[in-house]
Amino acid sequence: MKFRFTATIAALGLLTPALAGCAETYVSATPTPVDYKACLVSSDTGFTDGGLNQMAQYGLLQSEAQYGAGTSSVELKRGAGTAVVASAARKLVSRGCNLVLTVGAKSAAAVIPLANGNPQVRFAVLAASANTATDGSFTGDNLDLIKFDTRAAYLQAGYLAAARSVSGKVGIVGLAGDANAVTDIWYFRQGVFQYNSASGKNVAIIGAERAEPETWNLLPKGADNSLVARMTSEEIAAGADVLLPAGANGLVVCQVAALSKALVIGNDSDWTTQPRYSKVASAVLASVQKPVSAAVVAEVNRAMGGAAATKGVPTVIGYTATLTDEGSVVWGAGISAKLGQLLLDYNAGKLSVVEQ
Repeated sequence: MKFRFTATIAALGLLTPALAGCAETYVSATPTPVDYKACLVSSDTGFTDGGLNQMAQYGLLQSEAQYGAGTSSVELKRGAGTAVVASAARKLVSRGCNLVLTVGAKSAAAVIPLANGNPQVRFAVLAASANTATDGSFTGDNLDLIKFDTRAAYLQAGYLAAARSVSGKVGIVGLAGDANAVTDIWYFRQGVFQYNSASGKNVAIIGAERAEPETWNLLPKGADNSLVARMTSEEIAAGADVLLPAGANGLVVCQVAALSKALVIGNDSDWTTQPRYSKVASAVLASVQKPVSAAVVAEVNRAMGGAAATKGVPTVIGYTATLTDEGSVVWGAGISAKLGQLLLDYNAGKLSVVEQ
């Protein structure tokens, strides 16, 4: 199910300035005193990232319109770490928020202690990783883990990238230390191999040649835009004409790719429809789209209804990502049908795929 946010996007302009005394850590914060409050802490890429954060805020605003929930949000600055996430979430708890959502697997380290200490508040981690809260650190019954299954979508993306490549080389611009990015690259690689097996060709993968993740050439944690641009340029110079950003700044990858007529696989949202990517939409081959907004709306509905949970075990809520349909960039004859069959075969267990 997709939501249109034409009426609510304008509300983004109503955000108030940063909280007094918190300008060094927060971009904006929006308190709204109401009976039930659903609240959101962004990751450090902020609410204009064209991806998880922006779509999460759209979902929050949609829940306000659909269910009458009050909303409050805190936007973090670039580089904000676990301590800042925890501080922002505590601030929302102090405002009387009944539900506090955070964005990204890394935020779980901040959320779990707060959930243990505030049993009256429900917490949710959006885009949690597979191993979140598996160490027994969570002891309550008020934590939801919202996960997006991207395996099949990235398998298709890898096949598409290989099929669309003219040079016979695709590239990975990935970020080290990002568990979700590793999973995305893992299945993308296998999609390339599915194409190679079906076509008899040998499309190479620059940056992730071998199966072992520790051998991949990834950007270091905290890599700035200049490093992202440099890796993108180097991979294009090495022959890659289709690129996969995984955890790295996708806009920078697109900007560099567009100058060289290379193509990019987007993530989290449909980049061809996002204002952030409007000037480089011609470089977007397809996107792995997660139903983030719908997931947030559903989470608010669940929380308002007092959804049952098991003590000491986070509630895991799963959604499936999809590869967007052919857009402004032509895929080529018959590729859509082959991607559809690839999905059917994967779901039926007919493919030789090593699951991570």
